[in-house]
Amino acid sequence: MSIREWILDLSVGTKQDKEAFLTLHVDKNVVMDLTCFDPQDFYARFPQLKGVCATLLSENKRCEAHFRENELEGLALLQAAGWTPVVTNMLVTGFVVPRTIATIVNEAFYSWEEKVATQGDIDRAMCFGVNYPRGPFAWAKGKEKIIVLLLQTLQERTGDRRYQPAKSLLALNA
Repeated sequence: MSIREWILDLSVGTKQDKEAFLTLHVDKNVVMDLTCFDPQDFYARFPQLKGVCATLLSENKRCEAHFRENELEGLALLQAAGWTPVVTNMLVTGFVVPRTIATIVNEAFYSWEEKVATQGDIDRAMCFGVNYPRGPFAWAKGKEKIIVLLLQTLQERTGDRRYQPAKSLLALNA
């Protein structure tokens, strides 16, 4: 087998963007952020995909990652890029951490819409009440598009209404 170049793709994009990227790079080994999509589906269709990770809602450059069997180069590639991957076998849409964060953010937006509390109060309650590093609104700032994409993908995939994005969260993406 010939030595192939490695690509680390941590971009945000639609499922079609990710598929087009992999279709273009069939001659390279790829480690890709698939926070918003089903990694198993991509693994099944793209053999050059050697690892998947969830960096888009990470804290302190720690991320969940999964690699095909014996793909230590993919792990080293993420580490060389400054990430601390936590290797997981949980290959689910959104991985565990981003899926949880997106759901917490969504619930915070619902609470704010229902005038339960202000955004600042909700952020403080989550920081002091459950010791989160930041509140859901602070966590979401600048990442609303990613959160909505993940929630919509989860709702489509599971049919579960709890993933329906809050109206105020959707409005930030309009």
